[in-house]
Amino acid sequence: FGLVRLSYLTCPGSGVHYNMVGVTAFNNADLYGYIPFARGRALALDMGPVVSCALGSEQEAYCWGAGGEDRCLQKGVCQNIGDELVDLPLKASGFDMGSALSIDVSSIVCVQRSLSTVACWGGGEFGALGRGDLAPVGPSSDDELTDVSVLGASSSPIEDVESSNSGAVCVLLADGEVRCWGNGQSGALGQGNEDNLGDDPGEAPSLALRLGGAAVKISGGNDHFCALLDTGRVKCWGSNDAGQLGIETLENMGDDPGEMPPPDVKLW
Repeated sequence: FGLVRLSYLTCPGSGVHYNMVGVTAFNNADLYGYIPFARGRALALDMGPVVSCALGSEQEAYCWGAGGEDRCLQKGVCQNIGDELVDLPLKASGFDMGSALSIDVSSIVCVQRSLSTVACWGGGEFGALGRGDLAPVGPSSDDELTDVSVLGASSSPIEDVESSNSGAVCVLLADGEVRCWGNGQSGALGQGNEDNLGDDPGEAPSLALRLGGAAVKISGGNDHFCALLDTGRVKCWGSNDAGQLGIETLENMGDDPGEMPPPDVKLW
């Protein structure tokens, strides 16, 4: 990935699957796709398995790749975007981004709209959008984003937003707290159970996770998360069916009481 001047992104790679490269041919494995925006410049970007999104200088989000029933890359537009010439230049999502600071893409799209709020769109299964219901956001042109207010014990602002491909969202705060919502399968929310959070009113975000220290970076996988602590230790929780938690066992972490904080990842 590379950001370039003016209203373009460059994306090298194959466009065979849903044209995530964003150009209008499918045999471009050795080419760079130059992706024009309707206006403004790209300031931030992220990508999931089949969708890429950029945050523009005009406080708008631009997404391309695979659409779907509840995966609408523009408000009311749920088909693939980027595989037809008519799709370019990319049009903005149509959602109010507020004072957008960052964007995260997985099975849903989340935007940090202020120092203390996150809003997501896409499928609402498991409470992934944190709205207190299971309804999707995006299929209707009347849909609007709903903020999830995330503040630490000391009213610390948001540092980072990360989501998993299975519909869980975690937020890192400046004081090192991590709070999550969405799909609790395999302990992905780190609450000592597999309950979903955010599918009923007042549930999102979760209580701060017990990580054994202050986090400085978080990252989401398919249905697990990892945090880098300020001590240099790494802690992971959620699904561990392939050893992705790095703890010399295949036991999930965070789905039963007493498992948090999880063991350190064996880095050395």
